Amino acid sequence: MSELPRSARLAAWGNAVLAGAAGPDDLRTAVTGDDEPHRIRRAGSAPARNGPAHLTELLTELRAGGLARFRVVLPAPGDGLGLPGPADFNRAALGAGEGVVAEFRPGLRSRGLLPEITRFGSVWEPGAEVTWVVYEVDDRPDPSGSLAEAERALREVTVETGDVFAGLDRPVHAVEAASVAARLRAGGTPAGSPLPPGSLPRSVRVLDEATRIRLVVAAAERHGGQTLDGFAAARGADALRRLDSAARRAIAAAVNAAAALPDPAGG
Repeated sequence: MSELPRSARLAAWGNAVLAGAAGPDDLRTAVTGDDEPHRIRRAGSAPARNGPAHLTELLTELRAGGLARFRVVLPAPGDGLGLPGPADFNRAALGAGEGVVAEFRPGLRSRGLLPEITRFGSVWEPGAEVTWVVYEVDDRPDPSGSLAEAERALREVTVETGDVFAGLDRPVHAVEAASVAARLRAGGTPAGSPLPPGSLPRSVRVLDEATRIRLVVAAAERHGGQTLDGFAAARGADALRRLDSAARRAIAAAVNAAAALPDPAGG
């Protein structure tokens, strides 16, 4: 939870490349991070010997095929907003909790990219091997709404859930949730951002707040319910689900709007 999901990094930096604000090597560095070099394979097959071997080759192939933009999806069970279909892609994306839709120009079949992550090492020296699985996906408009709508919804839900936690019997996360609500009411300037240079300031701000809120959710889920009766614990769990859903949608909206690319459906 302390860093942007790999799919969000791929969408953000991929769109920056398409907008001319970053280069392919910048994308590979930002997405790979401390991982082993990322590999590529087609859904239902082993890594192809004659296919793209790494992220920059995949980007080149997608651009040659008519790529218009990337968008990230961050689904959760019961909340598949933004998933395009078909069912096999949607199921795999729900299992991964993240994915990228590579939208092509009108009349061309879009692609879905999901990371398969194998972790190794220890807590002191962690490592990860990542393979991006490429699917053909349905061409459906993104239903997620605008960045402004996502930001407004995040503020509303944070205030509402902060009030819920404040009314409970002071679980460990009550003070944390209330402090997030206060910070959102007051606004704030993020100290840094994992988004590419030139990203829209509003995207940077919303991403910062949504990421912090997901950290609060993670802490609350670790500590929550230990001092609560059944009714209060259920209320807290429902509030956490709403908070996490709004934060995930805000992260996706911030990433997808960062480069201000035109909608491919518009030609």
